[in-house]
Amino acid sequence: MSKLEDIISTFRAFEGEMRLQVLLDYANRLPKPPPELMNTIGKDDAARVHECMTPVWLWVVPGTEGEGGKTVKLFVHVGEEAPTVRGVLSVIVHAYEGATTDEIAAMPEDLIERLGLSPVLRMNRVIGLHAMIKRIKREASAARAGASPANPEAGR
Repeated sequence: MSKLEDIISTFRAFEGEMRLQVLLDYANRLPKPPPELMNTIGKDDAARVHECMTPVWLWVVPGTEGEGGKTVKLFVHVGEEAPTVRGVLSVIVHAYEGATTDEIAAMPEDLIERLGLSPVLRMNRVIGLHAMIKRIKREASAARAGASPANPEAGR
């Protein structure tokens, strides 16, 4: 079973408000990006995710070339005032830790539904989260080629 399948099983083991509590637990576990990425906030807009109303910064950093392909690291910064967004992005970061660009590009676009969160989140939040999933997948595909919109220097 993959990390993502384990996480989905955990969410599906609970109903409604308890599922939201699991999401908040993930929000509290979102790793902080390294200082060199955090220092770009406000100076370089490439990492800003404009598809979301919540201020979100996303970095897809190419890693090593391994047996299964090129790996990437996902780093995300979301303010404390947006725990549902932080939670979903934390799920993605944890599920795809050490993943290849191909694995991230294959991320299910219906992840919110698979986690059972669409009934407990507002529609505009679900739409924004879907847009972020598409952005992560797009940047992982770009990283496979050596660069991404939020990290254009990679691969040079």
